[in-house]
Order: sequence, then structure tokens, then C-alpha cells
Amino acid sequence: MERSAHIDGIPVRRWTFGDRAHRLPAVFHHTWRASDGTLALVAANWTDRPVTLRVGDDRFVGARRLVVSTGDGITTEAHGAIVSLPRRSAILLT
Repeated sequence: MERSAHIDGIPVRRWTFGDRAHRLPAVFHHTWRASDGTLALVAANWTDRPVTLRVGDDRFVGARRLVVSTGDGITTEAHGAIVSLPRRSAILLT
């Protein structure tokens, strides 16, 4: 595993249930390096709203592929520093 990537724009979702107030980031993410040296970032948007993030981590400059998984299927696309996560989706950035 690697240190967490620097990502800007992750909103915090807040809600109250009963007498308890809750706060969680809308996107959870982690970074790792495969045995072949490939660096990857995985992120999941658990909310019912799309989220746009900026990957500001120099380790991902020049990354080649963004795989987006939603309830409608999996797509692969090119990307820049701005990454869009549809509602209830996950991405893999390599």
C-alpha cells in the first residue's frame, strides 16, 4: 500500500438519524502499487449525487486510464486532473 493520494473537492455529507449527527466524506479512496510497479488509485462515491474531484497528486501525472464502474456498466476513458464520479460509482485510475 502507498500513502493516500492528494485529492481536492471531496464533499462531506451530513445527516441526522434519531438523536445522532453523522458526517462522512462522499468519496472514499486509497492508493496502492502493484508488484509490477503500476501505481493505482481507487475511489468510490457512495452517495446519490455525482462528485467532481481534482487529483492533485504528482504521482498520477501522466496516468493513462480511468475505469468507471456504475450500475449501468463499466467504461474506460482518457482523463485529466479532473475526475467525475457518477452517483454510486467507483473508479480505478492507473
